[in-house]
Amino acid sequence: MTDDGVKTLLWVLHQAQLGLAAFLEVLGVSSWPFSHRLAAEQLLFDRGQAARVVLAALAIVALLLILAVALWWRKRPRRLLVLGALAILIALFTPWPIWRLLLTPTVPTAFHASAVPFNASAVMQGRQLYQAHCLRCHGALGDGDGVDADKQAIWPPTLNRSILWRRFEGELFWSVRHGMTDRHGAVTMPAADALMTDEQIWMVLGFVRAQAAGQSLKREGVWEFPVALPDEAVRCAGRGPGSQRLDALRGQTVRLVFAGDTMVREDPRMVTVSVGELSF
Repeated sequence: MTDDGVKTLLWVLHQAQLGLAAFLEVLGVSSWPFSHRLAAEQLLFDRGQAARVVLAALAIVALLLILAVALWWRKRPRRLLVLGALAILIALFTPWPIWRLLLTPTVPTAFHASAVPFNASAVMQGRQLYQAHCLRCHGALGDGDGVDADKQAIWPPTLNRSILWRRFEGELFWSVRHGMTDRHGAVTMPAADALMTDEQIWMVLGFVRAQAAGQSLKREGVWEFPVALPDEAVRCAGRGPGSQRLDALRGQTVRLVFAGDTMVREDPRMVTVSVGELSF
């Protein structure tokens, strides 16, 4: 599958999960009630499985159409035999995905999102909290090389790779708040609920994601994984300072340009934000 095809598939599957979570919330169920969720993000790393999901979806649609036609032709036995044979062929020769790989264990807060604004102030507060509670194990740059790393039951993982993007932020929140254990029940990361409030935990997670993006840019030259657009006041052309906030641009394609005083050529396909001048 192409990159665009995989992204579209991921979007559809994720929206389906969000829709189910929203429906449950309407019913008064604010937390995810199931022990597993759809691991749609894994399809980014397994294109073969993604292709199988698409083919399986097409096969299921075809089987439903066959069922509908069969109900219409239920008084015509010969045609029903043909439809039955066709359905069997589709079921036998469709490369069905490995269903167990499409599910992953999850937690009640899986689909919860941070209520803390993602801005410079919150990130800097998260940095201070990280230094106070996380640095000794996870290290100054999140590489898992803190001074207490070798004292843990399991060496802390690096926070600068895909681990942060393979899990929902609600799952990361749960892990930080309640801690983590290995399969034998030994504590691999202590719970933070006695050290930080929920709001502070969200701040730490915001800082960790921002730092991971910065480390990726520094080491690889690119932001390998997406980062939310920070909410800051900007100045629109022809208006006064602080006349607009970046948060109002969510849902649009935004280009951040670190150009200083250099003139930036506009692109009609996106909104350009010149960081050096704090205007767009």
